[in-house]
Amino acid sequence: MRWLAESGRGRHIALVGERLDDVRHVMVEGASGVLAVASAQQRSRWYPSRRLLIWENGCKARCFAAEAPDQLRGPEFEHGLADEIAKWQYPEALDNLLLPLRRGDQPRLRATTTPRPLSWLKQLAQAPDTVLVRRARAMRAKQERAQPIAAAYARGEVRHAGVFETLCDQMCALKPGA
Repeated sequence: MRWLAESGRGRHIALVGERLDDVRHVMVEGASGVLAVASAQQRSRWYPSRRLLIWENGCKARCFAAEAPDQLRGPEFEHGLADEIAKWQYPEALDNLLLPLRRGDQPRLRATTTPRPLSWLKQLAQAPDTVLVRRARAMRAKQERAQPIAAAYARGEVRHAGVFETLCDQMCALKPGA
């Protein structure tokens, strides 16, 4: 989402979590939230009372709660990020999020979740052909999955479009069994 906003490709973005508290404390203000990963060149301003992020280039991200699915009816977006959809109490929130994705040539929704035995997978599998759904499942521990990436960092094969000192330090410091 950060890349979309900073590049200007995502002028209107919806950020949706289970509750507004989740959106604010995880997606916006969290350790891997929008404010934490913002580049020095394209800072965003956070207006909590308006549930709004505005980047210097004019891109906007509005925050919504899945627990209030009717709020998603009406606005228009090019991109949406739906976080932890398996936790959402109201499945119609996902349906309502698809409605405002009507701006631009190729509106996109990115949905993330930690899987649970529930009906979300069936609902995503029934999505129209215009919706790209990629299922991914972590089959190994995070540390094991990160080792090849850490090795690429150590060999100098990784380049970032921005400065991410903490991330680089963490990846370079990863050691097997640590």
